[in-house]
Amino acid sequence: MERKTADRIAGVVFVAALIGALILIFTARLPSFPTTTTTTKSTVVTVRGPQGVSQRTDTSEKTVTDVVPSFWQDLAGSRTPIVFFCAASLLIAFLLAAVVQRVLLGEYSFSFGPLTVPNITGKDLKKDTGPALAVIPNSDQFRKAATSSDTPEPEWVTETDPNLALAGCRLDIEKEIRRIAKEHEIPSADSAAVKTLITSLGENNIIEPGTAPGLRGLVDLGNRAAHGAAVDESSIEVLRTDGRAILAYLASVNN
Repeated sequence: MERKTADRIAGVVFVAALIGALILIFTARLPSFPTTTTTTKSTVVTVRGPQGVSQRTDTSEKTVTDVVPSFWQDLAGSRTPIVFFCAASLLIAFLLAAVVQRVLLGEYSFSFGPLTVPNITGKDLKKDTGPALAVIPNSDQFRKAATSSDTPEPEWVTETDPNLALAGCRLDIEKEIRRIAKEHEIPSADSAAVKTLITSLGENNIIEPGTAPGLRGLVDLGNRAAHGAAVDESSIEVLRTDGRAILAYLASVNN
């Protein structure tokens, strides 16, 4: 999904969640902190008269004193609960909108201070490259060809930014897939989505059918990297080995 569309949907979620929370807050009866306190003191006195009759006297004393509010109560005013719940509603609405946006974009990383969890790691790439290479006949030869000095290096191989490296690998995969599709006269080779072409090539046994899921997975990861998903540096080594081996295999497929 495009970033603008995801942002709009997240904005609608934010506004709806905030309005709903504010309606709930202002229609509910919320107590405010007291500004005074009342203390009642009762005294009972029993007196014996000359004839032995007890006399009972009750006295009651009521004292009203001011309550000194805390710093935050004094700062926010007498409606501290409303201020607190409004602030909490704003935060919850923002977090909810952020979650919706990231889900729509397919980005699930988070960062908190020094702690950062990336979207894409080397293990994620291995889940696609490993099965793809496993079904390619003589895959070891393609691994050797990928690292051979006789084979031209793609520009992204020397890239130190993992996002750019993954996005570059994804573009080279698309170029090879479209080339193969054109050579085999696949309809819409120029306009069809690359994942659709991968599926078509696999179904027609033009490429190894077992490589199609892994290739589609790599394209998805490359798309996410191009849209700003956090990519771990461990991905670079996987791309330089397995990624180049898959590209060498695709380069060997011709009409």
